Amino acid sequence: MNRSAILGIFCLGLIGSIAAQEPRTENTWTRGKDFTPAPTKIETMNGLAGRWVGEAMGGTTEEIWSPPDAGEMIGMFRFIKDGKTSFYELMTISPS
Repeated sequence: MNRSAILGIFCLGLIGSIAAQEPRTENTWTRGKDFTPAPTKIETMNGLAGRWVGEAMGGTTEEIWSPPDAGEMIGMFRFIKDGKTSFYELMTISPS
């Protein structure tokens, strides 16, 4: 797997964890007050399910996503350097 793909996967996990920290109740700054998002189904994210391993940032990166089930997906990312896990995160995707 090339570095761009690994970086993309890492950024996706980072964005997901940032978004999960502070939920928004309304979005008026880009679409106006009357904007209503289209209904979303978690099954549209099925292509993310799987396991990716690669070399980046001087170590090994691994990201695993479960298939959609019960209205959500669960993910795990870890960074291994010098034979030890130095960073990991647990993530969820669930449409609202």
